[in-house]
Amino acid sequence: MTLRIGAAASAEMRDLVSQLNAALIRLENPVAPTRIVSFANVASKPPASLWKDCIARCEDVGGGTQGLIYSDGTNWRRADTNATL
Repeated sequence: MTLRIGAAASAEMRDLVSQLNAALIRLENPVAPTRIVSFANVASKPPASLWKDCIARCEDVGGGTQGLIYSDGTNWRRADTNATL
């Protein structure tokens, strides 16, 4: 994916589009691990419907245990047990 801009755009706009294109390339072709969002606890996570098919890290998924969570579009679930949070 490449963003395009008209020839009459300002230098600032051309620079912004160039930075966005570089960021898109890094997302499409990662060469290093990608950081994921982290939440302090289950109560601080956003609605699952806004994060469908996304993963996050939760500092406390229960009992002081850290873990990865994912959204199925309806609920957040623990990646290790598939339990609904």
